This record gives sequence, C-alpha cells and structure tokens, in this order.
Amino acid sequence: MRHLRCRHDSHLRPEENRAYRYYVCVKAHQRGWAQCETRCVSAPALESAVLEQIRGITGNPTVLGKVLDQIEGHRQQDAAAATKERPLLRAS
Repeated sequence: MRHLRCRHDSHLRPEENRAYRYYVCVKAHQRGWAQCETRCVSAPALESAVLEQIRGITGNPTVLGKVLDQIEGHRQQDAAAATKERPLLRAS
C-alpha cells in the first residue's frame, strides 16, 4: 500500500503479544512517527475498504471492462519487455 500524502509504502506488521494487525508507513517506521500523518492503519479496516472497492468494480460492467483492458495492456507490455530481454539472458 502506498500513502497518498507521504508517497511511501506501508507493510503489514503483526504486533507482538497483541491480537491486532496493522499496516505501518515505512517512512514513519524508519524516520520517526512525525514523518507521516497517517503512520499506521488497521489491517482489517484497510482490507475491508479494498474488498469494497473490488466489489464496486466487479459490480459495474463498464468499470470492470476498463480495469480488465488496463490489466491486459500491462500484461502485453510485460510480455514485450520479456521478449526483448530474453536474448540478453541467453547471452550471459
């Protein structure tokens, strides 16, 4: 997950000896809590929000079609890049 404000990634961090999980901003974790306004987010809350977004996308055929087209475009770009790199890998 990437924070919109500080533009840094978060990672899932289970709290030792506690029963909850949360995502922590890497920048806040490495440089101090004052470096990111969000700092950490409850894992269940974030995961529920992501699932709701996915449900919204899959429930709307127009949006789903656009998302699938974007995925296919990325897949084709990745395949083209792999095809270009293949001779370089064989040569080494």
